[in-house]
Amino acid sequence: FASTDPGDLFVSRSVGNIVPPHGVTDGETAAVEFAVRSLAVDDIIVCGHSGCGAMAALAAGRGRTRVPGLSGWLAHAEAARGILAGSDRLGRGLPAVDRLGQANVLAQLGHLETFPSVRRAVAAGRLRLHGWWFDLARAEVHAYEPAWGRFVPVDDAEAARIAARLPPI
Repeated sequence: FASTDPGDLFVSRSVGNIVPPHGVTDGETAAVEFAVRSLAVDDIIVCGHSGCGAMAALAAGRGRTRVPGLSGWLAHAEAARGILAGSDRLGRGLPAVDRLGQANVLAQLGHLETFPSVRRAVAAGRLRLHGWWFDLARAEVHAYEPAWGRFVPVDDAEAARIAARLPPI
């Protein structure tokens, strides 16, 4: 993704890589609907990263933040706590904030699945959803492997596994 041409990617960034569930009207909702309905993107990737300040704020208690608007925004990441509590495989050996960050990627994928347009496109085989997490210190991208219940580094073998299980769109 570092060597793409203009128009190859539609990128939307948000604090904490948060995608509010369907029904919340904001810029992220508009980006998802535009990407799926107007651009007919093939893949949506939710990508978190190590040392995420938003996840640190969530872990510390979102009500403690001094940043106006952040507490309310982080409410859309609260589901990550439950995901993390239900998994002993996420982020083994990582700091607690990074484990929460990985769980948050999964929470945001769940939010994407609340969009009717996303559900329809996935069901029709026109759209694929991916969860990635970037380890900044190691410069490694990790992909979520549902069968393993964890994120794994995207090396040549993992890239081949991803490519093999994804039907062409």
